[in-house]
Amino acid sequence: MSGGSWDYIYCKIEDVAARLKNEKCPHRRALAEKLFLIADALYQIEWVDSGDNSSPEDINAIKLALGDTTTALGVMIQDAKDLVKELNILIKDDQK
Repeated sequence: MSGGSWDYIYCKIEDVAARLKNEKCPHRRALAEKLFLIADALYQIEWVDSGDNSSPEDINAIKLALGDTTTALGVMIQDAKDLVKELNILIKDDQK
């Protein structure tokens, strides 16, 4: 059997995560990051249960999804780092 043992539920979770990833609210974007990890864990579970993969791929993905500590603050910090990079580029361009 190839895939489908969980009706590809991970695809729905990925769709939700992709939609939230583009939101302005850092809490929604943080949830998106967590959902991407959960979707990957569900993908691995489905493939193991379908016989296409074997453990520990599923267990490793589950541990990553459960152990991730992504928070809205983490997303905001990454936004700030990205902004600093953009500002540095603008400063360099302005100095030319």
